[in-house]
Amino acid sequence: QQYDGRVLPGVSVGGTDLGGLTREQAEAQIADAYGWLGSGQITLTGPDGPATIRYADVDRGPDTSALLDAALAAGRQGEPLADLIGAPETAIHGVTLDGAVAVAYDRDLLAAAVEALATTIDEAPVDASVSAGQGGTFSISPAKDGRAVDKAALLASLDQQLAALGTPASITMAVPVVSLAPAVATTTAEAAKAAADRMAADVVVARGNDSWTIAGTSLEPLISFSTAADGSITPVLDESGL
Repeated sequence: QQYDGRVLPGVSVGGTDLGGLTREQAEAQIADAYGWLGSGQITLTGPDGPATIRYADVDRGPDTSALLDAALAAGRQGEPLADLIGAPETAIHGVTLDGAVAVAYDRDLLAAAVEALATTIDEAPVDASVSAGQGGTFSISPAKDGRAVDKAALLASLDQQLAALGTPASITMAVPVVSLAPAVATTTAEAAKAAADRMAADVVVARGNDSWTIAGTSLEPLISFSTAADGSITPVLDESGL
């Protein structure tokens, strides 16, 4: 009963003897022995430059709960007679729990760090558009691709690195970024402008030997552009203004 609630003599982890320690004492020893797990950083290289996630930012360290359970169970089988035999064997031969060491970290903090990084990189795509200019002309605003961090892929890569006991203190990873296409392409706006240019051309009206011209500059203000859900642009003439 001398070691009730305590680790049996001969049990060690990471070169640290845990024998005779209570759970709380052993936890402090393990945290000290594996404190290096929280010292380091991951440098993430993105399109606008590097960003850093420190191991301490996500509370990286040893999974002390599972390790303490293993330490307190070492040499014990739950049967009084077996424990009488197991305890001396553990003290004589020793039990090393290095193979039971696992890495823990706060994944919620990691996800928040990735989310914060994404807000500095993500850009919404810009749709192309057509607008009326001066003197019966139309101008085009070209489309622009957007971009977004592939957060699922980045989290999976970070999980793999952070969970590995042998991950070095400093590593560099590229941020996976996907391209976002605009809903309205520049070529669509160009086609709509060409159609509007034709609609805004001078119109000659003839009746018998008489003819007169409707200037395109008077038609241009009557032309607007309608964008459909499929990304197409259609020039529309307001006939009520004729």
